[in-house]
Amino acid sequence: MKLFIKCENDLILERTFKILNRHLARRNCPEFELTTAHADLVWELDLNYPEEGFSIADLPDGSVQIKGGGSSAILYGVGKMLHTASFANGNFQFGLWRGFTSPQKPERVIYLASHFHNYYHVAPLEEISEYMEDLALWGYNRLLMWVDKHHFNGPDDPAIIKFVERAKKLYSSGSTVGLKTILGGLTNEGYASTPKHLVATFPGRSFYYCEVCPSTPEGMALILKNHTDTINWFKDLNVDGMFLGSYDQGGCACSKCFPWGCNGMFNTGKKVAELFRSYFPDGKLIYFTWLFDYKGEKEWEGLAQRMADGEGGWIDAIMADSHNDFPSFPREHGVPGNRPLLNFPEISMWGMHPWGGLGANPLPNRFRRLWGQIAHLSGGGMPYSEGIYEDFNKILYAGFYWNGNNEIDETVMEYCNFEFGYADSKRLMEAIEILELNHVTDFNYAAIVNKYPEYVAAGLKPIKSRPGLLGRKVYQADPKIACDICISIDSQIPEWGQKSWRWRILFLRALIDYRLKLNNLEIDQETDQAFEELSQIFHSTGISEYKVSPITRESCSANRSSAVV
Repeated sequence: MKLFIKCENDLILERTFKILNRHLARRNCPEFELTTAHADLVWELDLNYPEEGFSIADLPDGSVQIKGGGSSAILYGVGKMLHTASFANGNFQFGLWRGFTSPQKPERVIYLASHFHNYYHVAPLEEISEYMEDLALWGYNRLLMWVDKHHFNGPDDPAIIKFVERAKKLYSSGSTVGLKTILGGLTNEGYASTPKHLVATFPGRSFYYCEVCPSTPEGMALILKNHTDTINWFKDLNVDGMFLGSYDQGGCACSKCFPWGCNGMFNTGKKVAELFRSYFPDGKLIYFTWLFDYKGEKEWEGLAQRMADGEGGWIDAIMADSHNDFPSFPREHGVPGNRPLLNFPEISMWGMHPWGGLGANPLPNRFRRLWGQIAHLSGGGMPYSEGIYEDFNKILYAGFYWNGNNEIDETVMEYCNFEFGYADSKRLMEAIEILELNHVTDFNYAAIVNKYPEYVAAGLKPIKSRPGLLGRKVYQADPKIACDICISIDSQIPEWGQKSWRWRILFLRALIDYRLKLNNLEIDQETDQAFEELSQIFHSTGISEYKVSPITRESCSANRSSAVV
């Protein structure tokens, strides 16, 4: 197979070439070789196209052309080509999709939350880099990470220096596939060493008691110093924007800051924006409204008023979302200041504890409903990711942002074809919809430790447990049906599909659901082996907190400060 890059090569196109051959090699197909003569595949730029738009067409000489408005557009076109191609028996064949397409939503951010020793915190950098490459193939164009300061004692803490270096490497790797850098953080973020007299007042949400109250000159100065630390860490990168978080954790409920979202946060955010733009004049500011009005504070109403009064010129976009429905204020009254509205889909934690502890957590119907509420209002969004167990959900949202609607059939078909080598996506969706019906899970860590002597022998003392079973799991459909479907599919897909971690986490989820139901939530040997395999895939062996770990003996015997008791 020959490839002709009929335009000036650059870093993104060089990387795209390597990604293309990586996927072909994994599927036992011959790799492409570069040529300047007749080729099977031609890449070409067309400056008349939108920057991120691409087309795939058949040329008269029999070659296939991918034409894009920019290098990232060609990358997306290669993604479409791969997702629709055939790899049967080690023979690569172009898929049938032809035409032009461009993303309907410009802001397609992926947030890799790197904490709790989750996957992004501990997995090998090369593995995470390849994962970011795969997300870019589906159309993501920005990357956000957050150096969460509450874990550390200050900017000179050796642990934070190590953490920052890891984040910089991931940002740099992401930039090679066009993922622009977004800096994350709380508006009033503080280190663990925040002086007690500057600590913010508890706002009734998640809180670490080191967030800073900005109502005094000393507190505001400390907040700006903390943000300066973040800027200095990443100022050598091509930073595209900054994300200012509100709550969970964060906020302040003192009399001078309340209501936080339209008072203390707004006043502080303006100063942080001035600081940020003194380094990055063209950088965008995303104002995040998570948990606004959670306790009836009327923060949305206050924010709208301040924007209407012309005070929010420093805000470029407003991000919003909630647990079970998108916030009603922007849907009913419009977006404050008519700013672009971004969503923040919670694809990781909702309805399951430990998060991803049972394997994949596909929730197609939930997300179709939630995106359908605001697809007409939104300019894109940023899924919140705690690991790779929600890969299916990330790809659903990539499809939502690209197509602009909440249809999923095409996205699911391409995912099944590309990741598993399986054409009958409707059959697989039967199993996935059962997994979604049986999603809600809450395992009681303390009860598990007390139930199984081998957990105690591994180093944990028995502790007082709340009464009841090992946990709670809602079954609205027969898990055996999903398990049987997955066993059947496993026998039909190629070996590379069977070995794919994406297939294994889906297969193991179906198996675990069935075994737990069969044994009244008891963990039998087969279930335990499944948990062990998931732990290896997620790199959660021994160090990761319980809430981001499969329920293995090692997981329960290691340091689990976040366990539910």
